[in-house]
Amino acid sequence: MGYHGYTYNRDKNRLGVAVPRYISDNDRKNPGKISGSKYESNDNYLKITKNISPDTEFLMYGNYYYRKNSNFSRDNGNRYYGSFKRDGDDERKYVKAQIKHNYSPEGYFIVGVDYLDEAFKPYSVGQEYKKVTGLGENGKDKITGYKNVQSGDSTKENFGTFFMNKYEYGKLQLSQGIRYDYSKYNFYWRNASLNNWDKIGTKDDSKYNNYSYELSANYLYSDTGSTYISYNRAFRTPTASEMRYTKNSEKLKPQVQDTIEIGLKDFVNNTYLSMSTFYKKTHDEIYSAIPPEFSGMVNYNIGKTERVGFEGVLEHYIDKLTLKSSITYIKSKVVDGEYAGSEIPSVPNWKITGGLTYDFTEKFSTTFEGIYYSQSYDLDDLENLRGKNSGEYVTFDLSAYYKITSDLMVTGRIENIFDEKYDEYAGYWDDNYENNEWKFRRQYYPAIGRTITVGVSYTF
Repeated sequence: MGYHGYTYNRDKNRLGVAVPRYISDNDRKNPGKISGSKYESNDNYLKITKNISPDTEFLMYGNYYYRKNSNFSRDNGNRYYGSFKRDGDDERKYVKAQIKHNYSPEGYFIVGVDYLDEAFKPYSVGQEYKKVTGLGENGKDKITGYKNVQSGDSTKENFGTFFMNKYEYGKLQLSQGIRYDYSKYNFYWRNASLNNWDKIGTKDDSKYNNYSYELSANYLYSDTGSTYISYNRAFRTPTASEMRYTKNSEKLKPQVQDTIEIGLKDFVNNTYLSMSTFYKKTHDEIYSAIPPEFSGMVNYNIGKTERVGFEGVLEHYIDKLTLKSSITYIKSKVVDGEYAGSEIPSVPNWKITGGLTYDFTEKFSTTFEGIYYSQSYDLDDLENLRGKNSGEYVTFDLSAYYKITSDLMVTGRIENIFDEKYDEYAGYWDDNYENNEWKFRRQYYPAIGRTITVGVSYTF
């Protein structure tokens, strides 16, 4: 026996930029009239499983993603009107193959490999002699002058291999896993003012070797309940786009995160509950924001960070109705470096959700839920000087699915039903929106309002 599944997603969207409040209020639906962007993306997924023997299963998974990007270019002398022009495209190819083997009634292992090929493809390539602005050797003073700027595809290749084992000793379940990744980059430093002037428009490369691990133990103390403890080390390497634009063209280091989690799961009558507490320590966290010493978004490593928190989940079942709620608390801080002791900006302490799911029939179901996020520091406020006055909001979503046949399903979703006005982030930097005069003031990136999504899935 086996399984073949294919999923296709297509997305078209317009994006704004961070702007002063009076602009976002007057034109919230399309703040990109000043300097925004839009994109069209196609996302393809293919999954194949095949039982090689009664104890062995083969799985292959593939993904191809392509996104066309366009930036808004203003007409000469006009502050608000212009047209969209093609910018660089993003492409991602991913394939994974693995084998799962049950070597006994109590245990199995999974072994596999995967490959990622990712690229940022500029719409215009080649060499051009042009005027550029960048940072000097001290990483602070800006330099403006003419030079040859080369442009071409910036690529990332990642080769990975992994092994995971799970075994049960009576009521005790033990899991172990290890993964190795080799990442290779070839990229062109972007023509942007926070890159190093000498490196702008030059080709560079980088290579990384990373290991990740997982250890966990789960104890079944009753027929419905279990308690567990787990440790894992995970890493994140930069994307091809992130690598080409960093603070003074400093090469990004891989982000490595160690996590310890202790939790409990159980059923009490008709209620499912889950509680956990966790500690996360991240080394060389990759951060995309506005450093206090600059005015502009850029990628850089902010050093070691910590996150401590807890999470609780409740689901209560009443015939065809399911009531859901969850609460998450996170306390975060930067541990070392220039911003040691500060909370991480744009990380809210509280996230609270509540909602319900009603199954009208076996084929038709709907879900309504609300999400609350508490306030956080501005994106550029790594020094925590302004207080928490950014990001608090509540939104509500509605989703549904209908199974036409056992293989064919139609889905629909309305996000932010009541079109709540909130900002994805805020911060202080300069702009020249008024009379072409530069002003340093608070900027806001308005979140997308009400969004409607319709989909069809088919399993064959």
